[in-house]
Parts: sequence; structure tokens; C-alpha cells
Amino acid sequence: MVEHWQDLVFTFGTVVFTIALIPALRQKRYPPKSTCFLTGSMLILYIVTDVTLELWLTALTTSVSAIIWLYMGAKQIGNNN
Repeated sequence: MVEHWQDLVFTFGTVVFTIALIPALRQKRYPPKSTCFLTGSMLILYIVTDVTLELWLTALTTSVSAIIWLYMGAKQIGNNN
């Protein structure tokens, strides 16, 4: 059971943002790797914060989003963008 209503709000928002990333994964060209790694890193900071606030669903959904951003960055290692 969710103890914090904020967990549901943040989870909903994160799911929407994660779904919005799906078209980016289908493209041959991802956002710049600096954007991918910076966004992924900030999301990891958010995950740590979510866990300390016991926002477990938010931490889980934010983890999925962070993995996608870091994946897009990792796919570009070796590229010059």
C-alpha cells in the first residue's frame, strides 16, 4: 500500500516522461550523450532522494527512466557528439 499521496503523483509523472522517451529509443540518432548522461545522473540523485523519503514507486519508475537515459548515452560512447 502506498503511504504517501506524493508517491502516486510523482510516479504518474515519471511514467508519462518515460513513455515520452520511447520515440527517442526508436530513432537512429539519440539526444547528445552529454544530455543523456547528465539527465541519467540527475535521475539517480532523484532516486536516492525518493528512497530516503520512502517514495518506493517513484524510485522504481525513476530507475527505469534513468536506465533508458544512461542506455542512450552509452550507445553513443565513441561518437563525437
